[in-house]
Amino acid sequence: MLFVAASFTVSSQAYAYLLDPYNVVWQFDGRGSASPGGPETEFLGSLRFNAPTVYVSAIPATSTTSADVTFGFIGNSVFQNSAAGAGSDGVSSGPPLTNDGSVIEAGTILHPTSVTWGEGKIGLDLVDVDGVAFDAGFSNPAGGFLPPETPPDISLFESRAITFYQSFCSDAETSCAQGGGVRQFLPIYSITIDRFVEGVPEPGALGLGALACLGLAALRLTLRAD
Repeated sequence: MLFVAASFTVSSQAYAYLLDPYNVVWQFDGRGSASPGGPETEFLGSLRFNAPTVYVSAIPATSTTSADVTFGFIGNSVFQNSAAGAGSDGVSSGPPLTNDGSVIEAGTILHPTSVTWGEGKIGLDLVDVDGVAFDAGFSNPAGGFLPPETPPDISLFESRAITFYQSFCSDAETSCAQGGGVRQFLPIYSITIDRFVEGVPEPGALGLGALACLGLAALRLTLRAD
C-alpha cells in the first residue's frame, strides 16, 4: 500500500517533467531476452525523444520496485524523416562506442559492476523503410526534429529493437584485476518493442508502479544534470 501511494506522487511529478514542449514520449510494451530464442521477460518502458538525444527506460512488467529500472540515454542519435517512398523514417543510435550515451540505472538487465563487467550503453534501432512513420513529426521550440506526439502503429517499423551493451574485460598479457586486460562492449540484452501505448496508463497492477519507477529514474537524471 505504501508503494502504491508513493507511486501516485512520483508519477504525477515525473510526467510533468517528461511531457514538456521539448520532448515527445512514446511508452511501449515489449519482450526482452539475453539471447536469441532464450527465455523472455515482458517489459514496460518509454522512449523520450529530444533530438539528438533519446532517453530509454525499461522495467520488468511484474516489478514493484524502482531498483529494477534500467534507465539511460543515447546521444548523437540520427533522426531521419524522408518523403514516403523516397527513403526511411526512424531513429538509429550507431555503434555503442560512438553514440555518446550511457546507462544511468543498471536495473535487472546489466551484470553487477565488477572487475570483469563495467559500464553499460544502449543502442536503438527503430526504422520504417517505407518512410511514413514520421510524417507527422515536427520541430520543437529549440529547432530540433521530433517524431509525432502520437506513436504510429508498431507494424510500420521493420526494425524495433533496443540493445543493451556492457563493457567486458578479458585477461590478455595483463590481468583485469591489476588494471590491465582488454575491454570491449558486448551485446548482453535485447528488447523488442511489441506495441506503443498512448497516454499515461490507468493505475493498475502493472502500470502505476512500474511507470512511476520510470519517472523517478528520469527525475534522477535531471537532478544530476543540475
